[in-house]
Amino acid sequence: MSFNITPNQFAAEIGWKTQKRGNWLTLKKCPFCGGGESEDVFTFAIHALDGNYFCHRSKCGEKGNFWKLIETTGRNPRDYWEKENKKKKFIYGR
Repeated sequence: MSFNITPNQFAAEIGWKTQKRGNWLTLKKCPFCGGGESEDVFTFAIHALDGNYFCHRSKCGEKGNFWKLIETTGRNPRDYWEKENKKKKFIYGR
């Protein structure tokens, strides 16, 4: 399954403040724990290519995939699906 939006574009659409670190985006606040009582910042990481995520805070430890992250925001992940082209493709030599 592929999406028609990247994790970086999705974070921008939501309005999340991020920092890029290699192939990872770190959010200023974890959407699950909000940084906890100590209000930790930039502990939530989303992989920029596949959308897998996790919170580094031991009391939170939330992790999952891009589908679940989209659901967390109250949006429908199906709205972001890449529509598959169901036309048969010509393969030379067959």
